[in-house]
Amino acid sequence: MKNFQQFKDFCKKSHLLLFLILAIFFLKGLVLLTVIPIFNGYDEARHYNTIQYLAESKEKNWPKTEKGKINEGDLVQRFNYSEEIKKTAEKIRCVGGEDKCNLYETNLFDQGFYGQNEKEINSRPWKQYNDEYPVNIASSGKSLYHKLGAIIEKLLSEKSILTRFYTLRIFSVLFGTITILIFYLILKNIGFSKKHSLILTAIISFQPHFSFYYTYINYDCLLILFFATFFLGAILSLRNGLDWKNLTLMAASIFFGIWVKGTAYILMAVFVFLISFLVYKKLSKKTNVRAVYWLYFFLAVSFFIIAITLEKYLPLIGNFNEIAGSFFRYFMKNADFGLILLSSKTYWGTLPFGNWISDNLINIIWLIQFISIIGLFLFIFSKKKPEFLPEKKYVIFFILMILALQAGIRLADWQYFVQDGKLELQTPGRYFFPNIALHITLVFIGLGMISKTIKKENYFDFILSSGLVLMFIFFMHNLFNLLLLDFYL
Repeated sequence: MKNFQQFKDFCKKSHLLLFLILAIFFLKGLVLLTVIPIFNGYDEARHYNTIQYLAESKEKNWPKTEKGKINEGDLVQRFNYSEEIKKTAEKIRCVGGEDKCNLYETNLFDQGFYGQNEKEINSRPWKQYNDEYPVNIASSGKSLYHKLGAIIEKLLSEKSILTRFYTLRIFSVLFGTITILIFYLILKNIGFSKKHSLILTAIISFQPHFSFYYTYINYDCLLILFFATFFLGAILSLRNGLDWKNLTLMAASIFFGIWVKGTAYILMAVFVFLISFLVYKKLSKKTNVRAVYWLYFFLAVSFFIIAITLEKYLPLIGNFNEIAGSFFRYFMKNADFGLILLSSKTYWGTLPFGNWISDNLINIIWLIQFISIIGLFLFIFSKKKPEFLPEKKYVIFFILMILALQAGIRLADWQYFVQDGKLELQTPGRYFFPNIALHITLVFIGLGMISKTIKKENYFDFILSSGLVLMFIFFMHNLFNLLLLDFYL
């Protein structure tokens, strides 16, 4: 009984529990980054080659070979990567020669402490620079993530590629840990109690695909962090009003986010609308002019600024009939149920592995979300909110952010469709990870509202605790039935 009381007292110490959540996420990331074979993350070889390219000396006075540029496929020898990347992949996982060297094949293993060909790889016998042009790199080598990675690559240039590569993966895990901390601050500032904020943060930290994604070398790891800092600045502005701290936090998030990846332009559009709304709200209280006129004025200014800023990213070409026809064709392409299902599966990490759980898990997730949507409708249109849930303005902001990211990604995909006549991006689930914390939070707000409406009692603690247990089981299922089973058995 005494030990149980000590455990309860420990659970009341929110700072210690937060530290524990962050520590578990970081240590979990270290385990995952060693479990996932080299180059097996999304476009990981291209991102690492970009970092190597930026780490090269500015005077590239070595012999070069001109080749065609390859952007698709899995055979590593087809890409214009450094010799070190090609040979490392070849030594680790190629069966049957170079033409069988698939970047996503299972690694080859030897008995003993060293892996197959590991001693040869560690001897660094291959060129660490690009001599095949045009070089296959991401974002023209301008991303802040790659520039930061290039600093680490230079500092460890005398080490094995295995040391350099996995150090960069640790770099991504660190970004993820900071992002989880910011998620907690967001939850705390929208009105959740410390206990509920901690449980929700733990649930988010165990979302399987989010956890796996933060073990890859990929610029989205830093992009999601800047989305989180923007969310925090926006929430603080909605809560306390505009001040220089909140404005600076949002502006810096947009600036550095765009430097990482163009997806952050979505934040600029949201920022303009948010500032317009907050200024309109403030001015409408101080003047005799009808508030609706202020609203029309600031909305018009917002649309103008966004249109000028994002003009080159909008696929609005030709007359109305051409635009409407193009959009209809694009919509019909995306209406394919198989694409929708694949996007959802890659978002949640429920890829099938031939058992009932994997095959039906996405249906269960969809059912939970459908119930939650009903709860969100009840929450938004009810006159009185449950005391344990945040204010409506934050929920509406979360919903608008999710819609904004969807619209932004779809516009970019539509632009490629207009240019190439095919779905270039195909909107995989990972493109929507910046909103993962908001998404999960909305799901539990909806479920909390449903429980309060039906039972008139507070079952939110039970719902959150059950959610944490289920998310942990979901994570372990993916770890053992997806990663370990696929890569090592």
